[in-house]
Amino acid sequence: MFSKINKRNFVLGLLMLIFVAFVLISNRQNWFAGSYPVSSFVKDYYVQNSVADTGAENSVTAIYLDYRLFDTLFETMLLFVSVIAVFYFSRHERSQE
Repeated sequence: MFSKINKRNFVLGLLMLIFVAFVLISNRQNWFAGSYPVSSFVKDYYVQNSVADTGAENSVTAIYLDYRLFDTLFETMLLFVSVIAVFYFSRHERSQE
């Protein structure tokens, strides 16, 4: 029914599914993090100090461009590298045909 490669892929997929399920189940207490005092502290800090810390009058802009600047920068870089990889591999496959 399954070839050797397909059995291997099936087992790897099953192990990955079990791992993801384990991570989700073990972190289920964090799903409703709004009730935790740490998250409310951070939220209150952002609301009260965003204008003073960043100079931006819009809290969303302050959080996005100042507090989370490196996170946003690396997400953008990862997206850019992914797009380049897609173009590279699609072009590489065309040249083999």
